[in-house]
Amino acid sequence: MQDQRSNAKDSIWWRDLKGVWGMEEWDRTFENFCEWKVGNRKYILFWKDVWAGNEDLKSKFPRLYSLCGNKEGNLESCGE
Repeated sequence: MQDQRSNAKDSIWWRDLKGVWGMEEWDRTFENFCEWKVGNRKYILFWKDVWAGNEDLKSKFPRLYSLCGNKEGNLESCGE
């Protein structure tokens, strides 16, 4: 999870985890043991969050992203 946007509703544990997630000392070993499941589609940005595979879709498909008219859409709005 590359994105580290803070949310006031995040637990203290979750904020700490997001703070160390990208630490190079961990060599991404923690991430290798995690499995993410899409929950509320309102809070997942279709292009910018990592939700399908291990890379955001904006980076994986830059040409499609450049042509997209809804670059800020969430998963719910882009799936309709």
